[in-house]
Amino acid sequence: MEPTRPRSRPVGVLLPCLLLAFCIHGPPSLALDTVSRDQPLSGGQRLVSQGGRFALGFFQPDVTAPDRWYLAIWYNKISKHTPVWIANRGRPISDPNSSKLTISEDGNMVLLDRLESPIWATNITRNISNSTVGVIHDTGNFVLAPASNTTYFLWQSFDEPTNVWLPGAKLGWNKVTGHTTRIISWESSIDPSPGYYTLEMDPDDSYQYIHRWNNSDVYWATGNWAGTMFIGVPGMGSYPKAALTFEFVVNDQESYFMYHTNVTTTTAIFQMEVSAVSGASTSFMRETGCMVIQEVGAGEMLD
Repeated sequence: MEPTRPRSRPVGVLLPCLLLAFCIHGPPSLALDTVSRDQPLSGGQRLVSQGGRFALGFFQPDVTAPDRWYLAIWYNKISKHTPVWIANRGRPISDPNSSKLTISEDGNMVLLDRLESPIWATNITRNISNSTVGVIHDTGNFVLAPASNTTYFLWQSFDEPTNVWLPGAKLGWNKVTGHTTRIISWESSIDPSPGYYTLEMDPDDSYQYIHRWNNSDVYWATGNWAGTMFIGVPGMGSYPKAALTFEFVVNDQESYFMYHTNVTTTTAIFQMEVSAVSGASTSFMRETGCMVIQEVGAGEMLD
């Protein structure tokens, strides 16, 4: 059933909420960070980035639906499970133990179900060697690269975000390829399939971002970039500059916005919520060595 269309536009509210987590970092994991044809990923196995910040594996968002599993990336050192990217968000698998992530004969990365049918793939059409590997990086970027040169990305998850926009990822428009990156909400809090709310660069104005409802109506816009913030989001100025910095680029090749964090102290993500509004209050969750702060509104801190 289609949700009710939003009736009004919020004023001064950055709809993708900002999730800040200040954590004490533990020792890096010894798990592998690479998947290959000889070393596929299946069942309860997972990849962990070299510094231990991110993990990739199978997860189940709805425990009442035992036959709906997804291949995802999440924060490895935050105990609250926080998926930041999902490969098969529209096509769950029924059993991770009989499914696997591997490298296909044409060099693409592919997720196969128990019948060996492809559920998700990187789908690179140009000729590439089948000597490729998938690598999860400490940035949260999952890449396909030649095994001989894993710094050369043939494909990257940063170019195909789901509902989360990670630090260091470009949200914008490649003017050469025509590719646009956008974040899209989940269908519901337990269903990660594409929902009704999106955030993307305004195709008619390269200096602002727009929030669409149902892939059509523009529900809200950031206003143009003013050098240090978007004019419709004055609260950006209240974010701690020692923890967060912003970068807005417009040239002949591309237009994009990017943010960076001080990774030694801060974990921050922009996340598109299921509903139009990011929430009603700020929640604090104190864990062992970690405090997670979810901000709503334009950077306001609520008691």
